[in-house]
Formats: sequence, structure tokens, C-alpha cells
Amino acid sequence: MIREASFVHWTAARGRIDYPIRPKGEHVTRRLLATLVACAAFYLPLAHAQYPSKPIRWIVPVPAGGSSDAGARIIGAQLSQRIGQPIIVENRVGADGAIAGDAVARSPADGYTFLFTNATTMVGVATLRKSPPYDPRTAFTPVTMLGRLHFFLYTHPSVPVTTLKELIAYARANPGKLNYGTGNVTAHIAMSQLMKSTGISMVHVPYKGEGASIPDFIAGRFDVSFITTGSAINYVKDGRLRILATLGDKRSGFAPDIPTLEEAGSPGARVSGWNALLGPAKLPADVVALMGRETNAVLAMPDVRQKLALQFFDAEGSTPEALAAFIRDQLALWSGAVKDAGIQPE
Repeated sequence: MIREASFVHWTAARGRIDYPIRPKGEHVTRRLLATLVACAAFYLPLAHAQYPSKPIRWIVPVPAGGSSDAGARIIGAQLSQRIGQPIIVENRVGADGAIAGDAVARSPADGYTFLFTNATTMVGVATLRKSPPYDPRTAFTPVTMLGRLHFFLYTHPSVPVTTLKELIAYARANPGKLNYGTGNVTAHIAMSQLMKSTGISMVHVPYKGEGASIPDFIAGRFDVSFITTGSAINYVKDGRLRILATLGDKRSGFAPDIPTLEEAGSPGARVSGWNALLGPAKLPADVVALMGRETNAVLAMPDVRQKLALQFFDAEGSTPEALAAFIRDQLALWSGAVKDAGIQPE
């Protein structure tokens, strides 16, 4: 008779259990089953217990130098110290963030590739394209909210206005004379909403990112723009740009004296800027829990919040479930905003 112990051989080098063919009529005994269960209980959790065991990539859909990129590097640097592995920030720019989003959606769900996303990449692509490369609701695993980015309405000093009401009056008196620049989809939709709600007409000048647009803005090559505060606030201090209003339903804590669009005389725009951390679909629950817990701990650190504030990045964490609900709400909001602004998906 073949002994029970010979039925199972643990091959450590090959990382598997070999099962020889059993003689007819032989049955696995309770003792053998207990051995199998014990092996599984010991070896299977071992790989997860080692996570993370190598550097983790954060794919960022914007060029280096902007508020989102700075936020990724500030948060990533502290997170790497907590988890014992480097966070490598990789900028994948193009197609309104779709290149970065698609790269992460197609990555293995092993916990070593994440998307440090913005509103444009996550919901702008989904609402402005007839055939988007991914569905934000199913192609990713939500981990945590990261923060809010504050957009402000800027004008060049050559435009003879100092308030939003004056800008609207000037644009109405000079239809098509003013140009507006945009470096992302959020700014494009917000400006389209503003023009439709006020009945003004301006010429669109699109750019591949805010960083590329600002030198031309300062030089006076276009007149008006919605820009994240951190990218342009210093040019207001030295008089090369002006701020008229803030995008959103409440004033920014970074510039409390600047009115909202509605307070300044416009029905306003409903879209806003934000950042969040997501992984590919079907990311293991233990990976989500660890990354969410540690990232939220970083966001709560006073020195991190202070560094982010200097970038006008308002830190804000969340649970994965809250982020998933937020993305669903944002999709509905952006779809309505695109329709209201008269923008046709391409």
C-alpha cells in the first residue's frame, strides 16, 4: 500500500504541490486533508505579507511642474517612507489624460501601478469622447480621494476690466475680440458654461497643459483663462495677471477675498478640479486597504498639508467606497455640464 505521505510532495523550487496518481480505491484521509489545508494557510498569505516588495509607479497624466504633479511628488515622497518602497512618479501626457488612464487600466492588478488622476482624465475623457478608451466606473479600483484643485478666472492686464461684470460687459460689446486659453478639459468646459450662461463670445485657444499656456498668457497672446491657482498666482502678485473669480460653489481658503463666479455676477460653472488615487480593476482588497490607509495618513500630516497648500492643493482623503460614489456623481455632473455648454463629444 502506498503511504499517505507520498501522495503530496511540496516542490519549493517550483512553488507548487505535486499530486502523484493514486491507486484505484485509495482515498485522501482526514490527515492528508489537514496537511493540505495547513500548507495552503502557510504559503498563500506569504506573498501578500511581503507587499510591497518593489517600487510602485504612480502614473500622472499631466506634465511636470503643475499642481497635480507637485502633489503627487509631495505625497509620494512621504508615502514611500511609510511603506518602505519608492513611489516613482511617471508623467504620461497626452489625449487629455487618456494615455495615462489607458496605461493604468491595462496594467496588471498587482498593486505596483496606480493612477494619480485628475478630473479631466477620469470624467472629462468619458464625457467628451464618443468612444472613450475606458469606463471610469469599471476600468479602475478606487483607493482614495487626494484633494481639490482650485481654479480661478484670470485675465491679462491688457484687457480693460477688473471685475467679472466688467469682463462680461466688455465681451458683449466686442464679440469675438477676446481669446481664451485652456490647458485642460476642466477649463474648457468651465469657460464654455460661462459664455453660454452670459451670452458672450470668445475665441478658443487650446494648449497641451497649463504649463505650456502660461508663457503665452503672460505675453498677452490670449486674454482670459481658467487656471489652477498654483500655476499662476505668482504672476498676480507682480501684476502680470489678474484674478476675477474662483470656480466652484464656495470661495477658496487660499484666496478668501476672491468671489465665486455667482457672487461676481455670473450663474457660474459646476465643474471643478480634483485628484484621486486609483489602481487597475480587480485590485486585491488587501492592497487597496494598505494603500488607502497609508495615503490617508500621509494626507493628514501637518507638514504635508502645508507643502500641498503652497501648491494650492487642498488635501482631502476618503474611503474607496466614498471615492467610487464621488466618481459616479462627477460623471453625471460633467455629462450635464457638457450638454448645457453645447459641446459635442468627438
